[in-house]
Amino acid sequence: MNINISRIIKESLNDYIQYGCFFRIDETSKRSLKSDSRYINEDDNSWILKSKNWDVNDYDRFLDIVEKTPGDLKGFLTQHGEKEISSDSWVTYTLKGADVAFALHYVEPGVVEICNLVNNSDLKGIGPQVLQFAKMQGGTDMDNYRGLNGEPGKLGSLYRSQGFDKQTWHDEFNPEFQPDDPKWRLNTEKWGTPDVEGLRRSKHAMRYGQAYRPYKKKYDDRMKKKFNQE
Repeated sequence: MNINISRIIKESLNDYIQYGCFFRIDETSKRSLKSDSRYINEDDNSWILKSKNWDVNDYDRFLDIVEKTPGDLKGFLTQHGEKEISSDSWVTYTLKGADVAFALHYVEPGVVEICNLVNNSDLKGIGPQVLQFAKMQGGTDMDNYRGLNGEPGKLGSLYRSQGFDKQTWHDEFNPEFQPDDPKWRLNTEKWGTPDVEGLRRSKHAMRYGQAYRPYKKKYDDRMKKKFNQE
C-alpha cells in the first residue's frame, strides 16, 4: 500500500488550524510553517504580544537586525550606536527566532519614543502586533517621514491606525539634517523629499494629563523601573 506521508501531515495540520484541538504545536513550529498560508492563519500573530518571545537589551543582535535593513530603506531609520542604546534611557527588544526589532527611548516623564522598528524577517503583516507590543512596553511616541503631497504615507497611516494619531510636530524635509554616513541618508531620488512628523498616542496623552488619576502614577512607576530613572 502506497502511503503519502506528506499528505497525511498536511491534512493533520489543516485539522489543527480548523478545529484548534487536534494536537498542540509550539510557537517555534508555527514560525517554521509560516511560509505556507494553507497551514497558518496570517492574522493569528498573538504570540508576538507575549514577553517571553522577546529578548531585552541584546545589543549586538539589535544592531545586527537593524544593519540588515535594505540599503534603499536605511534612510528611513536613525543610526544609533551601541554606546547610545546601552545607556539607561534606552531599552532594546529583539524577537526570538526572527529578525524583528525596536527600541524604546525615554525622553521625559510621559514620553517614550519607539525607535528603529524594523522587520527584516520573512514574517509578513506583523506590524500591528509589533506596535501593540511596543505600546504594552510603554511606547508613546514615534516619528516618521510622511508621504508626498501632504498624505500620511504608508507608515503614517499604519501608525495612526494603531493609536498614534496626535501630531506633535511637523517639519519640511531638510537635507542639512541628513547624517554624514551616506548609507543612512534618505534616497531622495527614489523617495522624494517627504515632510517629517512626530506622532503621539492621543489616548495615552489624554489619560496621562488628567489630574488625580492612577494612570499617570502607574505609568511613571513602570518607566522609572524600566529605565532606571530617579
